Amino acid sequence: MSNGKQIRCVNIDWLEVYVLESNDNFPCNADYFRRKGYLVREREYGTRVYKEMFEIVDDMNNPLIEIRRNPASGASDFHGLLECSSHIRLPNWMLYQGNPVEFLRQFLLAHNYIFKRIYRIDLCYDFEFFDSGDKPARFAQRY
Repeated sequence: MSNGKQIRCVNIDWLEVYVLESNDNFPCNADYFRRKGYLVREREYGTRVYKEMFEIVDDMNNPLIEIRRNPASGASDFHGLLECSSHIRLPNWMLYQGNPVEFLRQFLLAHNYIFKRIYRIDLCYDFEFFDSGDKPARFAQRY
């Protein structure tokens, strides 16, 4: 509490976008980013929707960007994905560094991704107590 008022903080806690790889850079796979000088950590398996998943990491092996790409054809319940479809996510810790939305925007522009939409965004609201005086821990215990 500061000067009798509680400090409140609203942050993005998850940010994932749906994009298309442009014809200029297709495919934007792990090897593409390695050729551009990025450190890449590939996962040996993909997801139910995408065959490939990898992270671009910094020199301390901290993930900066997570990319899922190369839609699985026929093996997915999801329809409407194109061959050039990708999902790009900022790891949680990156959302608390500087201006993460601008970081993501610059990354998309640098690699000619075509932004389609925000796929998922989670917001968090941190506070010490409700305006009524109830504490979040007591509130959670009642449920």
